[in-house]
Amino acid sequence: MKLSNIILSQAIRVGKVSGPGGGTIYGLNLSKACEERYGFLQAPRVLADYDLSKGVTFLHGFFENRVIDKFQVFPNGIVAESKLDTDECDRFLDDILKWITERGGMEFTPSEPVIRLYFSQLEIQSGVELARSFPQLAFLGRQIGDILRGYGQTTPDYEFSGLSFGASQNDRIGFRFEGREGATAQHGVFFSQSRLRTSDHLRILETLEGALTTSAS
Repeated sequence: MKLSNIILSQAIRVGKVSGPGGGTIYGLNLSKACEERYGFLQAPRVLADYDLSKGVTFLHGFFENRVIDKFQVFPNGIVAESKLDTDECDRFLDDILKWITERGGMEFTPSEPVIRLYFSQLEIQSGVELARSFPQLAFLGRQIGDILRGYGQTTPDYEFSGLSFGASQNDRIGFRFEGREGATAQHGVFFSQSRLRTSDHLRILETLEGALTTSAS
């Protein structure tokens, strides 16, 4: 399995956001601190932009020669988003919290216990063949294809193209692994999404690849 591309990464810190001494955040101080060090190309400019309930948003900043696509501040946490490893997002959050606290722009009190959330979307290459890993479901693909052909459509049999895991049956964000949109699984290009750090996400994918390869043999 090979990582081809990090499509999206998020690192989230849960906690109380306030101004110095627990008071109200003065938006101009926050903006100046963020723009001074990270050079965000888009930052809050009018009063409505400083509504914490909707998220105070900074776009396209620069940290250690890497682009941070988005930084957001909410009353109960902060979010960094990029096309980098989630560890890089964490490093940015560590740095910006130290910086803006020193500049008097904001204070952050972590939740107790400490909660960190992650989200990652990856494009990977793998020799896995999902259809071969679940041959017992092939009949459903043929049945769906037969029905569609009965509508006058020209289509091959459907194949098993992805799987998902979640904390509940309705949890579609938990973990997904499927053929990459715009490519076919036969070409070995897959999309995966999870609420995991990049390194943990890749470790789970390695385990999944091994299980699917064994199932197909």
